[in-house]
Amino acid sequence: MSLRTLYFSLFFIVFPVLAFAQDVLYKKDKTTQKVTLLEITNRIITYKEWGDVEDVERVIDRRKVTKIKYQNGQEELLAPTAPTRLSRTQRKKSAEEYGRNVICVSPIFMANTSIMGVGMIYERFLGNRDIFSFSFPVAYSFDNENSNTRYSTMLWMNPGGRFYATTSSGKARFGMGPSLFFGLGHERYSDWIFSSQSQSSEFIEVDQPVFIMGAMANFSLNFQPSPKLVTGFDLGLGVPFVVEDGAARGTTNPTYGGAMDGDFPLVNFHFKIGYRF
Repeated sequence: MSLRTLYFSLFFIVFPVLAFAQDVLYKKDKTTQKVTLLEITNRIITYKEWGDVEDVERVIDRRKVTKIKYQNGQEELLAPTAPTRLSRTQRKKSAEEYGRNVICVSPIFMANTSIMGVGMIYERFLGNRDIFSFSFPVAYSFDNENSNTRYSTMLWMNPGGRFYATTSSGKARFGMGPSLFFGLGHERYSDWIFSSQSQSSEFIEVDQPVFIMGAMANFSLNFQPSPKLVTGFDLGLGVPFVVEDGAARGTTNPTYGGAMDGDFPLVNFHFKIGYRF
């Protein structure tokens, strides 16, 4: 076989492959464009023009393309979907990346019964869109003196719900919702009481158990620099419905003017950091 015959044979074998080894964009203006596709997203199509010696990457709005014919001969019709709206599959994938459970510790917990405390928060997201959740904060406020020379040690439980208008998955999310709250602990203070027997005032030391129950409005601001890391703040404003206490040393003198009065609004604050999975 002569060298010329060999060249012609290779040309007729390779040329059809080169001619069809390309992608084709079919545009809305009825024109076509031969390209090498690099990336297709919800908004744009990135490509290089076929035969471009400068090898420059170019971009076209996906909405301007009706069909793509790939190098292997397969064709894809592009539906006119909104580029900024995620599909159901993409929303599900995003929710899976962020997880449905969050466990946080609160190294800083404050209440109007005590400004010193620690806590822990468990939150479970519900439904496919992750806009609702069940939250269960638990906190312990330490024994410290308040403005009325009273000392209180309390265990707080605050089960309730949260609503996130823009879903809970994202760098910064705000949520709110109602909850119940329960407080169980002790209050210690010194006080003067009037004795009917001696017809005089006596100075006593009181150590009494306290139980509080009520309703609370909660506000959460979550920062999620990654799908696994969560930090932020929780603020709760509540009104007690039940306040039960009993004075020590056989007296039934109720508390007054202090943090455990039944008409005081309860305030809880958490600074939290945790893990989402």
